[in-house]
Amino acid sequence: MNRLIRSIAILLLMSSATFAQTSTELGLVLRGRLSEGKAIHSKGQVLWSGKLLMEFENKGTKPVILIDPRLALGTGLSKLEFFFGERDARTSELRPRLGFTKVLPATPSQSENLRSLANLFDSERPPDNLTVILDPGSTITFEDKLEIAQKYSPIKDGDLVVGVSWEGAAGWFKDATGSFVHEIGLPLGDAAYVRATYQFPIISVTESPDLLDRLQSRWKKYGQLPMNQSGVYEVIAEPIRTYKEFEKIDWPTRSGGLTPVVINYFPLN
Repeated sequence: MNRLIRSIAILLLMSSATFAQTSTELGLVLRGRLSEGKAIHSKGQVLWSGKLLMEFENKGTKPVILIDPRLALGTGLSKLEFFFGERDARTSELRPRLGFTKVLPATPSQSENLRSLANLFDSERPPDNLTVILDPGSTITFEDKLEIAQKYSPIKDGDLVVGVSWEGAAGWFKDATGSFVHEIGLPLGDAAYVRATYQFPIISVTESPDLLDRLQSRWKKYGQLPMNQSGVYEVIAEPIRTYKEFEKIDWPTRSGGLTPVVINYFPLN
């Protein structure tokens, strides 16, 4: 009897696990490009901004249920990770290095909207006014925005200012002799690409932590929600090119003690 109960429990767990699939497993692709990239330099920082023109495509074989990113509650953009080029000291090959991460916490109004969304989601079918069912081969586009303030500070060798370090950790600064080495951040305008993560952490604002699991089971005839291994609605975009997509900055002159740093670039194909 105990063996039967254990077998049933294992089957239930396996059945539940099949409901939760990542966007990659579902064949859901999110790609984008940066448009109208701007860089405003002021008081020891640069404000990087631009439009993100995004597109979902279902390359899988089954429908995918998306929370509509065009709604007033927001797109779900939760994290931006900027990658720079780093040259391997042994092989001299260029490889991407994560050099700057910006987590975008939900505002109080967004959290309240998320609570309302959780309540409205607890229905027999995906709400037409909140979700999009993306059939295989179909696409949907939406627009997002990028806006990040990045600080910088002078690099000093004793009393001598020899360069600039930016917020983040993307590389190394060397003087002309190679005798002075300093780990630095780099301007986001020099990044090769940005990786955008989209999340709607519904389980964090509801008293029913198994809500999405129940919805996966209830809505399975309509499609599946993209979820990460923690049971959170999540989609990670393909790399979005940023190198040469921002306008050039009017750099402080050497007379002001600050100069830009030359790095190895890791451009996308």
